[in-house]
Amino acid sequence: MFRLALSNALSRASRLVVSVLAVALGVAFITATLAVTDALKGAVEDAFGRESRDLSATVDRSPQAREAGSRTVPLELLEKVRAVPGVAAAEGELWGPISGVTRGEGQPLLQGERTVLLGLATEPKLSGFTLVEGRLPARAHDVVLDRRAAQLAGMALGQQVFLPAPSEAGRPEPYTVSGIVELGARYDRLSDAAVIGLPTSSAAKVLGAAAYGRIDVLAESDVSSEAVARSLSGTLGASYRVRTGEEVRQADLAEAAADVDSFTNALLAFAAIAVVVSGFAMHNTFGVLVAQKLRDNALLRCVGATRRQVGLIVLAESLMVSLVAALLGLALGMGLGALLLRTGFADIGVRGAEQASLGLAPRVVVLAMATGILVTLLSVLMPMRRAARTSPLAAMRLADPLVSEARRRRLVSAGCLALAGIAALFYATVANSADLAPTAAGVGAFAALLATLMAGPLFVPRLIEFVARAGGALGRLAGENARRNPHRTATTTAALTIGMALVTVVGTVTGAMSDSLERQYTNSQPFAYTLRTSTAAHAVPEEVATALAAGDAIAGTVRVRPGGITTEAEVNGRTVRVSGVGSSVRDLAPRADQGTLADLRPGTVAVNKGLAQKLRVRVGDAVTTRMTRSGIERQLSVVALLDDMSPLAPFTVLDDDFAQLVPDAAPSGFLLVSAKQGASAAEVRQAVERATRGHETVIATSAQNGLREQSKDVDDLRQLLWGLLALSLLIAMFNLANTLSLQVMERTGESAVLRALGLTRGQLRLMLAVEGLLMSIVGAVVGLVVGLVAATGIAAVVTTPEDTVIALPSAAQLAGSTLLAVAIGVLATVLPARSATRQPVAVALSRN
Repeated sequence: MFRLALSNALSRASRLVVSVLAVALGVAFITATLAVTDALKGAVEDAFGRESRDLSATVDRSPQAREAGSRTVPLELLEKVRAVPGVAAAEGELWGPISGVTRGEGQPLLQGERTVLLGLATEPKLSGFTLVEGRLPARAHDVVLDRRAAQLAGMALGQQVFLPAPSEAGRPEPYTVSGIVELGARYDRLSDAAVIGLPTSSAAKVLGAAAYGRIDVLAESDVSSEAVARSLSGTLGASYRVRTGEEVRQADLAEAAADVDSFTNALLAFAAIAVVVSGFAMHNTFGVLVAQKLRDNALLRCVGATRRQVGLIVLAESLMVSLVAALLGLALGMGLGALLLRTGFADIGVRGAEQASLGLAPRVVVLAMATGILVTLLSVLMPMRRAARTSPLAAMRLADPLVSEARRRRLVSAGCLALAGIAALFYATVANSADLAPTAAGVGAFAALLATLMAGPLFVPRLIEFVARAGGALGRLAGENARRNPHRTATTTAALTIGMALVTVVGTVTGAMSDSLERQYTNSQPFAYTLRTSTAAHAVPEEVATALAAGDAIAGTVRVRPGGITTEAEVNGRTVRVSGVGSSVRDLAPRADQGTLADLRPGTVAVNKGLAQKLRVRVGDAVTTRMTRSGIERQLSVVALLDDMSPLAPFTVLDDDFAQLVPDAAPSGFLLVSAKQGASAAEVRQAVERATRGHETVIATSAQNGLREQSKDVDDLRQLLWGLLALSLLIAMFNLANTLSLQVMERTGESAVLRALGLTRGQLRLMLAVEGLLMSIVGAVVGLVVGLVAATGIAAVVTTPEDTVIALPSAAQLAGSTLLAVAIGVLATVLPARSATRQPVAVALSRN
């Protein structure tokens, strides 16, 4: 039996090529994903291990303070940490955004990229960077650049950059590039920024900083990490969190691994789709081949072969094919993984990823081989069962070998599954904020798609036949061909149905996310422009606000004084940062999520919704606010709950209250500019440009730019999903082309009869093209409907409850997707049609 199976596989090799390639592509995607993931995790682990091996402990804010928005530690705490017994050295982590950085020619350092000023630690073991060229700053106006920024900006040692002056009225000051550094894994969050380095004390002056992000500690040689951590905890108290170096390493590794896992899960999801679609291709291939070998199987049964032996022959043949597909997919996957690493596609912003080297772990080999073998074996179960159950007499008479479908049972099963899926999607839509809503949306979408595929043999051929009526005689012939074997027709169109359903879900859900984000941003950001200075420590000059007030297109401005380390207060047992806002906010932006800012008076406060939940307060509640530094205490009444995207801070009071609570606060702040109703965007922009002329340190950001920045993640997600969906559509084309090719071989005699009756080669090609066209149209339409149903529940989960919207893909997107599906159907018929018309009529009839 093994020799017979091997002979069958070799004789049908040309017919199995496309199916083998389809399975190999799915296996390759899984292999590449797993191999690249292992490489990235190994590189990240090595990077963190090298950089933090000397770190003994860190000091940052307590978890409760971090949840309430207080994430930094005061500058003066550094000296207190250095004085703790057992501490050999301590360095504060300091970095912050800085605008208005220019090169010697007066041009921006890097156009369109954010710029960050980094404080350089003096202790090499705690620095977190490596000097690759030049020297560290030794003079007052020396800086270093990170290697990426230096390369992109074309900067070299000895050139100058201009940074904003520490004083608000000062002019930008020149600094000389003395060195180039490579940032380590701890600064992976800055991987997309241009980083400029100054000694920490100088950076604090330029930024106007009053706090560090955290303090890193190096213990004395005879003191353990645990001992120094205990000493620090006892000295600093419960307001600060102390972790050992090992705890920090594990936390950093877990965070970096989570980024890699998110990247991995996205690729694996589409790899699974590719595997499922390739399974349809393999199922159709063996279904046709088994039908073509009915007489051979009947002869085997006549000479003594049992049903079990006939089934085992098909199983052995599929096993050989699966081994070839898995090995090919393994080789292709390693090549694809190397390409991903080389081209930087797998660089997801994790430092150390560029040092990743690809390897082939045993688990990757096992999973890849198991996937290829399993998907092939599952795909041939039905053809194997049909081959074994067909009686010799029925096969010799060329009777229909397929066991009649239990139509009622299939219809009932598909109907129950569809109802369960619709119910789950309805629950996700109605209860979109519930914990089970995401699971319900996923289960409902899968159930709806599975029910459609299960019921496919019942309605897909009828749909094709109905559509075929518009195609004349050739259309009716094509429709008859599709109806002849409903199961095969349904499984052929299933690949396109899955592809179109996914395209529709991606288009609808990402569109809903964009629309919901735009609505939420517009509702919470009623201001046309935000004006900030190049460093957060400086306030926008008052003359800018005066000039804006004189503009015809400007309704008014609101000055916001953001909170910081010096404005911290204890509220309901949590540390929060108090911010101030001008009274004009009552008229220019009264809207709030709950309550209204029109009621913001002295003695009241507006609180962010998320913070309000942590503080357990609602509109109308009174909270006692005690300032941490001064001890000043006030009772404030909550009058408004702010949206998470509000431009105001999480805990905002009027300027009068802010001045009483924080009498020594620095005069920092930014301006929110409100446009007059009816004023055009150009008029508002011109008014802002006139008011800020001569104030180089003032940066104006329009609401449109802010929304564009907020939408960047959704746009990136959309592009990634569209790119990955191309794989499933490619395999769908393989499936359709392969099935039509096998059907052409199966219908050689029938095609010859049609040719003998007068059908020309062109008409035969056209008939096959119409057949592929009909399958692609029906598959696309069914996938479109299923995708819209599934997207309803998913869109409700990924958007906010109050902004849930079903954003249907645009007409251009729908037309483009449908045309792509039609093109796939037509292109898939090119080779089958060529094969059908090449053989002479007499030869084809003699073989019938």
